[in-house]
Amino acid sequence: MKARELMIGDWVRVTHINKVGKVYRVDEANGDGNGWAAVIDGDYYESNIEPIPLSAEFFDSIGWHRMEGGKYDKRYLWADDFCEMTAHEFNDGMWHVEHDCI
Repeated sequence: MKARELMIGDWVRVTHINKVGKVYRVDEANGDGNGWAAVIDGDYYESNIEPIPLSAEFFDSIGWHRMEGGKYDKRYLWADDFCEMTAHEFNDGMWHVEHDCI
């Protein structure tokens, strides 16, 4: 995947160390960069970064809490002192993620 396809906050896998994390800086975003993105605890070249498809298993693996009931079969919640995020799956398999942050 190309660094310019990434956005801050995207979840990605760093392939050569098999770690999942959020992007917090993209060097190629301004068009003059070198194809690097900052994820987790370091800078990684775009050839070592791959997108992660959203799924129930993904939300389970990163510590989100599954919520029971409601109109969605699969609904997850993650919260800390500054932010609350919810994710739910539509019938067509697409996920919708919402956040409410200070």
